[in-house]
Amino acid sequence: LSHRRVFLLGDVTDDSANALIKRLLWLEAASPGEPIELVINSSGGSLWAGFALFDTLRAVSSPVHTVCLGRCRSMAAVLLAAGEPGHRYAAASA
Repeated sequence: LSHRRVFLLGDVTDDSANALIKRLLWLEAASPGEPIELVINSSGGSLWAGFALFDTLRAVSSPVHTVCLGRCRSMAAVLLAAGEPGHRYAAASA
């Protein structure tokens, strides 16, 4: 977290989404407006948990830069698209 980088590795579940929401809100409170990087390697998962995370990504004032490494399927692709316009990235083999 010292580099304002958080990770979604594995399925989108209530637990993984809630953990990320807590981290995002903590980073937002610590330095509002400073960019946060979300690294994703996920096959997707729960729509409800994913949209809770999606809403948080869009609600924080800090721009969230999204990066796909590996795979970004289903809800994970929606989360990748929730990143700051111009700061949504995917690795060449993703």
